[in-house]
Amino acid sequence: MSNVNCSPNLGKKKWRINSPLLILVLLILFPFSYTHAYLDPGTGSYIIQVLIGLVFGAGYALKVYGHRIVKFFSNLFSKKKKSKSK
Repeated sequence: MSNVNCSPNLGKKKWRINSPLLILVLLILFPFSYTHAYLDPGTGSYIIQVLIGLVFGAGYALKVYGHRIVKFFSNLFSKKKKSKSK
């Protein structure tokens, strides 16, 4: 019998985020500064509406032009496979 470890996590590193280090990095990258601006409550709802519009617009564009996108990438990758096989 061999001493083989059949663990599914063999060779995989588990990444843990160190919270104080993350906070320090975020504070360095995005420092606090005083701004003299006012964002009224309607601004937040406007931003949400824009994001929802972008999601639905992208979905509609994929619905309308999806076959063209798939065809483009399938032709792109099929040409690479054909040229490598020669």
